[in-house]
Amino acid sequence: MTGGFSSPSYTTTRTRPSSTASHSAAPSPFACTQALVTSSEVESGKPYNAIIHEAALRMRVGGPKVTRAQLAHLLEVSERPNVTIRVIPFSADGFAGSGLPMQYLGGTVPQLDTVQIDTQHGAEFIDATAQLNRYRALLERVDSTALPQDASLDLVRRIAQEL
Repeated sequence: MTGGFSSPSYTTTRTRPSSTASHSAAPSPFACTQALVTSSEVESGKPYNAIIHEAALRMRVGGPKVTRAQLAHLLEVSERPNVTIRVIPFSADGFAGSGLPMQYLGGTVPQLDTVQIDTQHGAEFIDATAQLNRYRALLERVDSTALPQDASLDLVRRIAQEL
C-alpha cells in the first residue's frame, strides 16, 4: 500500500532495498489496493474504496512493530467519510484474483475509465472497452466477496492484536 494508505515506517520499509533478498520480488498480495494515491487525494473528499486481501494484512513488512503501525494507519484512514476499506478473508470460498494488484479508476464517463495493474515489469494501463468489461466483472466478484466495512475493520483490529 502506498500514498494515503501507508504509514511512514511502512513506506520506508517497503521501499528500502533488502541486502538479504536473493530472489526477485514476488507479486504483491495487496489485491486491488496497490493504489498510487496521495494523501491529498484521500483528503480531497473523492470516494476511495479499497479492498485488501487478508494475506496483505498479515504480511509482516518490517516486523511486527511496523505492521502494527500500518494496520493502525489503515484504521485511521478508514474513519474518513470518503474512504471505505474492506477485506477479503481467507475463509472466502471460490475467490479468484487475490494475487492481482489493480486499481480501477472510474468516473462519470465510463469510456474514460482506466485499470492499472502492477506487473513484474511495471505498471500497465488498460482502457480498451473489452478489457475494461472484464475488469469490471472481476471487481464485482471481488466486491461481492469482501466483508462489509465494519466486519473488515474488526478483522484488521484482530490481526493487529495478534502481532
